[in-house]
This record gives sequence, C-alpha cells and structure tokens, in this order.
Amino acid sequence: MKIDYKRLNSIADFMKENGLKLALVESMTAGYFSAIWSLQVEAGDFLEGAIIAFSRQVKETLLEVPSALIETYTTESLIVTESMVMKLRELIAADVYIGITGLAYEGDHVHPTAEAGDVFLVLYYNKQTLYIPIKAKYNNAADVYMSAFNQSLQYLEEFLHNHSLYKSNCYENEL
Repeated sequence: MKIDYKRLNSIADFMKENGLKLALVESMTAGYFSAIWSLQVEAGDFLEGAIIAFSRQVKETLLEVPSALIETYTTESLIVTESMVMKLRELIAADVYIGITGLAYEGDHVHPTAEAGDVFLVLYYNKQTLYIPIKAKYNNAADVYMSAFNQSLQYLEEFLHNHSLYKSNCYENEL
C-alpha cells in the first residue's frame, strides 16, 4: 500500500493557491498524518500545526474533552474526535481541520465499541463538519495508517469540492 501522492499534491496545491491553512489533531496516528502533510513542497504555506493527543489525559487536559463524553463513547469515537477538533479550532487558527482517532491494532484489552481498523475521522471546513467512520483493512498498524490517510484525502478532496469551487485533476482511486 502506498500514499496517494497525486491526490495529496493536488489538495496541497489547492490549499496553497487559495491561501487555506490546515491544522490537525491526531490520536491513533500520533503525528503520522501531520508528518506526511509536512513533506509537501512549501508545506509552510498551508500547514499551521498539529496536536498529538494519544492519551486520554491529554485529550481531557489540553483539548478539554469532557471525561463524561469519553466514559460514554470511549476515546475512539466520532463524538470524541469532534470534540478534539472543536478545541483545536480555538488553539490553532486555520481554515481546514482534520481530527482522527481509532484503533490501529488489537491491544491487550477488548474495546467495547471498536476493533482494529476502525478509524474515526472528522473534517471541518467553511463552517461545515463531516463525520466519517472508516473501516480500514487490518494487516498491521502501518496498513491502517496508510489506508486511513488515503481515505482522508479522498474525503477531504470531496469536502473541499462540495464547499468551494475546488476542481481536481485526481483520478478515481480505489482504496
């Protein structure tokens, strides 16, 4: 599995050309998404920053995710991911926000609502929020990360297209 660089480059070019800024908040991927975005030529023109909130404590203290929300929905859920993105909007000024939580591998404890390969993605742009549960093919954590990243690109491209005059040269990509 490889990163869809054609789609990534197209989205990055669009953000640069339109002066859009990107911020990310990551849990499961622990900076993987941000690292890939940072490798784009002139990433500093659009990438504002990222927060890694891997532990529950960081989610609750830095991002102020209510513990009751985590108790009810768990740290790996769309609603917790949304809460992380909403706090990110207060911390980093940007136009496009990406939040991700999920389970990349099977741990020692059985998760009550998710299994390995379940990814919870939240996109925010132009006062609109998109909630995306993803079932990534699970071979190992790296495959889950790459699959989730490529799918996030597909959803982000469609989201930008639906909320602006974004036109892409990208091909239909099987994920």
